[in-house]
Order: sequence, then structure tokens, then C-alpha cells
Amino acid sequence: MNRAQRRALASGKGPKRTPRGTRRTIDFIQTEERFGRLSQGAGTVEDFDEVALRLGMALNRAKDIGDALLSEVQLACNAMDTLRNRYLDRGRFVMTGPEKVAIRIGLDYLEDMVRNSSRAQMQAAWQRCLHNIDKAMSERAKLGLPALPTKEHP
Repeated sequence: MNRAQRRALASGKGPKRTPRGTRRTIDFIQTEERFGRLSQGAGTVEDFDEVALRLGMALNRAKDIGDALLSEVQLACNAMDTLRNRYLDRGRFVMTGPEKVAIRIGLDYLEDMVRNSSRAQMQAAWQRCLHNIDKAMSERAKLGLPALPTKEHP
């Protein structure tokens, strides 16, 4: 580091962002930990929501890439739906073997998509994911249902 770089860093004008790829790695590690807790039956609703959001983003990005990838990621999303329904019935997250495999494959595809896509492409997929969630919540509200699924109103 030269003198100008040290001065800029000391004055607060230096780089404030983490090194490229560091944040992405931290996000994947956290998602992996959440998936691990879910697969062991010790997951919380926050763990489920985080993994579901990541797979929703993967699904939206897969729509841009191709049908073969879309069908693989859709299997992971279907497994998450089944897991959600089981949670609403039993009050606990319990995964079957095929669900673990499908979700694991979906998360692996997401990691590949993030690695091989541009930042703008992933941000667009994230925005579509959030838009779809808002749309689903408003449709449930129009029907007089709670915004989030419950045992009485799945």
C-alpha cells in the first residue's frame, strides 16, 4: 500500500466495501448453516424463510437461463412448499430424504448462478422474487386471508 492509499484509508475516504466476493461467501455460509439446521429438524421460521428466499431468487434467475435448469430449481421450490405444509401441520420442520437432496441441488445451482451471472442479473432476479412475494401477499389480503400462511389458512 503506498502513501496516498494509506492517507485515503486513514481519512475515511478509502474503500468502505468488503473485498469482492467476501459478502457473497458470507451469505452462502449463512444459508448453508440455515439449511443444515432445517435438515436436522432444528430449524426456525427465519431459517426456512432465508432458504426459501434464496431458492426463489434462483427460480427467477433460472427462468432467464433455460428450461432444464428451471425444472431442477422448481423441484427444490416444491420441496420447500411440502416442508412448509408439514410445518403448518406438525409445528416442526421435518425433511424427508428426497426433499433434502432436492433443496441441496437447488442451493448448489444457486451458487453456480451467482458465480456465473453478473451483479445486475442477480439483482433483477432478487427484485422479481420480492415482487412475487408482495403480489402473493396482496392477493391473499384481497381474499380476506392473512398475508402469511397459517394452519387454518394455508
